[in-house]
Amino acid sequence: MQQPPPAYLTRPPAVDRAVTGTASFRERIALPPQALFEAVLLDVSRAGAPAVVLGRDQVQPVDGPQIAFRILYNPAAIDPRASYAVRATIRVDGQLWFTT
Repeated sequence: MQQPPPAYLTRPPAVDRAVTGTASFRERIALPPQALFEAVLLDVSRAGAPAVVLGRDQVQPVDGPQIAFRILYNPAAIDPRASYAVRATIRVDGQLWFTT
């Protein structure tokens, strides 16, 4: 009878993980109801190449200067040697109002 491989040689199926945080803006303005917040997890490892989007979260309406986000991503897409960033934006009617 064949033995199953040791646990350290098997990988569980990819399960989404999440990057969570809170973005904020300092301006004392009320955003219009159509304002859209977006946080994007990016692989920024390749110099001179566009960043690769690994996940995103959108919040609408934006109810205040503190915006909680949760970006789901596939952990199999993460290379521990790579560099990653989160970019946050607020757009109103497609026009950029705020960005990190």
